[in-house]
Amino acid sequence: MMKNLVISKHIHFRYESKILGGKTFIFHLETSKILIADKMAYEILKCIKSNTLTMERLSNIFPNSDCNEFVTNMIENGVVGYAH
Repeated sequence: MMKNLVISKHIHFRYESKILGGKTFIFHLETSKILIADKMAYEILKCIKSNTLTMERLSNIFPNSDCNEFVTNMIENGVVGYAH
């Protein structure tokens, strides 16, 4: 059984369309680390935050993207985790 994805509690993210041609800024409030990504990253993170989703379901929502690679990277960076 796959677990649901969640945004870590110390994470804040926002999309800025007028900075660097449109970028998502991901702030880790506990470590002060800032990650920069594209607009698709914002859409994926917004979807995780708003819904109860497994990785499989998220891949169905974003079938033509590098969703799995992005989420794996976000898990490694402590931005996304699994619900308990």
